[in-house]
Amino acid sequence: MACCLQNQGICGDKCCDGMLFSEIDCGHKFIELPTIISPNLETQSVKSSSNWLYIWTDSNTNIPHLSSKFPPWYRNPLYPENYPRVLVYDEYNRLIDDTGTKIGKQEASKFRQLAITNLKQQKQ
Repeated sequence: MACCLQNQGICGDKCCDGMLFSEIDCGHKFIELPTIISPNLETQSVKSSSNWLYIWTDSNTNIPHLSSKFPPWYRNPLYPENYPRVLVYDEYNRLIDDTGTKIGKQEASKFRQLAITNLKQQKQ
């Protein structure tokens, strides 16, 4: 088998040109990503936890940041929308918010309040 780098890259679980590959041939290993949960507070209960993880990439340096504290622009209506996208994972490694997903002002405010509560819990 030819390596996927020679076959237009990886698309899902095979090479983009349709060829199958093995980890031995390509040196790639697939990992299962966490289940994505829609950031809709009406249909699910999202509770604040001191184990939330905020992930974003600095747009100037392309350096990824992982933090237990949210960045100041996270769901903050005072900041323009062109700030880096923030992904929020809970203690079970589930995606519970993605600022790349447009939600209403009320829902955004709820997520920001949960983040503030989360930060206060961490300080205690």
